[in-house]
Amino acid sequence: MRFTFLCKEPPATKGFKVAIIGAGPAGLAATGYLVCQGYSIDVYDKQPAPGGLMSFAIPPWRISRENVDEGVKDLEEKFGVNYILKTKVYA
Repeated sequence: MRFTFLCKEPPATKGFKVAIIGAGPAGLAATGYLVCQGYSIDVYDKQPAPGGLMSFAIPPWRISRENVDEGVKDLEEKFGVNYILKTKVYA
């Protein structure tokens, strides 16, 4: 699953960091959008792995776990996204 749907390569960085709270479908989509705009991203999630509902609530014949893992890995390795897992964020 490709979360960086707006770009294939990392653009020039803007020098700003953004924190995304939650590594579920919405958080990963926001991460993909923002890295394509040149932002540096830290994603916080209370779960031990990114993916949220895509990992445990959506049946594998609808969205395969391998595709989700591939997209998460792509964000981390190619676009420099930093995942801070097993961390609950309080506001």
